[in-house]
Amino acid sequence: MICEEASAAIVALPHSESDAAHFVSKNGKTWYKNPPPSRRIRAHNVINYKQNKPRPSNKMVYDPLSIFRSLITEDIVRIIILATNHKANQVATTWNENNSTKPKQCKALTLKEFDSFMAIILYAGLTKSNSKPARELWNSSHAPIYKAALSHDRFVSITKFIRFENVNSRPQRLLTSKTAAIDDIWLMLQANLEAAYTPHSSVTVDGQLFPYHGRTHFTQYQLFPYHGRTHFTQYLPYKPAKYGIKVSHKL
Repeated sequence: MICEEASAAIVALPHSESDAAHFVSKNGKTWYKNPPPSRRIRAHNVINYKQNKPRPSNKMVYDPLSIFRSLITEDIVRIIILATNHKANQVATTWNENNSTKPKQCKALTLKEFDSFMAIILYAGLTKSNSKPARELWNSSHAPIYKAALSHDRFVSITKFIRFENVNSRPQRLLTSKTAAIDDIWLMLQANLEAAYTPHSSVTVDGQLFPYHGRTHFTQYQLFPYHGRTHFTQYLPYKPAKYGIKVSHKL
């Protein structure tokens, strides 16, 4: 069906031309009465490319845990656990020095707890609950997966102490890199992503919004909606979140 505005713009044809195969609008655009016939794709439109990297194995493709382990590898997890435990011990030591009558013991983060922590993070994002207060997720109205994975207090504790590098050497590394706090993890993750997928000429590249609230010292390509203090917050009027941080990666 042609709308009234479109039909008004079409040039009226004489009766002898009413059987023509197409119409011509005032702006010169041609409108065909019938769809084009299906035909074989021309050779120059067929995309052929050489797969120069190994494709993921069947286990990696169909097993979600294997996919996760291929991206967040043991080396990455080891760095996070060591850095997190180091930070927690540091805070506990400082507290005990200033509060000798009320000493606190630090519980070390284990691999099982880290997996549970990541499961909560991923599930909250999947169910659009990642912007809700943590305590609300542990209420009876939400899925029992949160209570089954970790207690609320333990989740908050891990969130408070989680680190991705050696905090003691950060001041020196910040002199040469604004992303010193995540450099090692970031580079390892990008290498794993590149190994897991080989783009070709038909790939489409687009940006992605990630909610983020806090302080930071690095610039990025992907836009993070950001509310905080930083010297490189960018204003992008065409984005739903007008202010954000960009993440870039050159291949």
